[in-house]
Amino acid sequence: KPTAAGIRLASLSVTDDGVGSPQTAPVYGTGVAPAVVLTPSSLAFPDQDLGTSSEPQIVNLNNVGTAPLSISKISVAGDFSQSDNCGGSLPVSGSCQISVTFTPTANGNRSGTLSVTDDAAGSPQTAPLSGVGAGLGLGIASGGSSSATVSAGQTANYKLTIGGSGASGT
Repeated sequence: KPTAAGIRLASLSVTDDGVGSPQTAPVYGTGVAPAVVLTPSSLAFPDQDLGTSSEPQIVNLNNVGTAPLSISKISVAGDFSQSDNCGGSLPVSGSCQISVTFTPTANGNRSGTLSVTDDAAGSPQTAPLSGVGAGLGLGIASGGSSSATVSAGQTANYKLTIGGSGASGT
């Protein structure tokens, strides 16, 4: 029963009343274990309008170990969702894809975590997720007056700035 992956060495010793006691013999075996690599190890999403979903980004889950990998749970936290084609296990040298989507619920920097719970060492394996929630804004630009007294029939000019993901300019 190996306690670690790789070649394990030991010796078997028998003590008796025979000549040459104790008799010893070397014994060895190879311990096998799954090992996980997430590629890429993190995801960063570009600015995304509030309440809308980004294009998915892919994380590859790879079993680089010497035994099949048993997957019990794949989840995300934060303003992110996931779907995957991993099933419950991966063979040695097997891989699967986890598709992650970002749907911000508030303006500014948003963060989350992709977690894979399995039977490999270091479980759960995690990958940080980040993105920026961008709400469309409309306001009077700095440097100009925010009010004016206008006589009937006259005009007033204001510089308006529109910002947010996918919209900018004056």
